[in-house]
Amino acid sequence: MLLLLACHSLPSNVDAQHSDSSTPSNVDAQHSDSSTIPPNILLIEVDALRKDHIPLYGYDRNTLPLSQPWLVIDGYSSNSSWTLVSVASVLSGLEPHHHHVLETNLSNTLPEPTLVAQFHQAGYFTRLASGNNFFEREFGLQNDFDEVIIKNERFQQSNLGALLHDSLKDLSAHQPFFLMLQPMDPHGSYSPELEDQGLWTLQPPISP
Repeated sequence: MLLLLACHSLPSNVDAQHSDSSTPSNVDAQHSDSSTIPPNILLIEVDALRKDHIPLYGYDRNTLPLSQPWLVIDGYSSNSSWTLVSVASVLSGLEPHHHHVLETNLSNTLPEPTLVAQFHQAGYFTRLASGNNFFEREFGLQNDFDEVIIKNERFQQSNLGALLHDSLKDLSAHQPFFLMLQPMDPHGSYSPELEDQGLWTLQPPISP
């Protein structure tokens, strides 16, 4: 699992540029001056992505085309080998034996305050976009989000593009926002689109 965090500060005239006057802001009184609006936060959790397949760790293909500069924090590992338990640690800040989300049952509840709840308290709009069915409501990971988008396409390569398209929709009307994006592309076997076959290999595309 790879975690990427991006912060984006908004210009002082953000209301005139991005907001629909008919849409009420979720920012509380302390942020009513647009020049003091906190940065938007994007948290990308890439399921099952190995570090040796990204250029930061020496991979010779640009599989992670994000802007420089980087702040890389090494020496950390996932708290579990599977998504439900490890993401529960990300959202709660607790190790598995403290958050107790250990099985796929209907009684999972993350201890408060979660990361998402704290963004709420700071006046943020929160959205989750995931390709993993462990983010369905019955598993307890999505409870504090304002909006949840689940696209479980069984590890199809188009998953990331579909998630990006839907997750960014109408975000300009919600300032500031916390967006958690959780693509599943590297997780298992998948069938890439014909034009994408051979993108990371020297082999030519194979017609169906």
